Amino acid sequence: SLGDDFIIRNDFKVSPNVNNALLEFRYELGTGAGIYHLETIVDRLDDGSGRYYPFSLTSDYIYMGDTNTLNNPISLQVKLNTGGTLINAGSVIKVFKGGH
Repeated sequence: SLGDDFIIRNDFKVSPNVNNALLEFRYELGTGAGIYHLETIVDRLDDGSGRYYPFSLTSDYIYMGDTNTLNNPISLQVKLNTGGTLINAGSVIKVFKGGH
């Protein structure tokens, strides 16, 4: 409902093909001309290529402040500036009705 908000924790790991790769993450919300993004640079993967870097202990906050956000899908998008492999272990979502 409008006014609800939620916290989401995504659990994934990324293995870059090249050392020092840049990992970015964003949510795509809304639709049509109202599409918008909540984005962040996750990390610079600089401890070697061909190994998995885990990302599972951060939480993100999203507020249902308008019908464009409420009535349309939310996409999770991960971008690595080189080739690599992503393993998605899922997400946990906690919804707070009417704010908190």
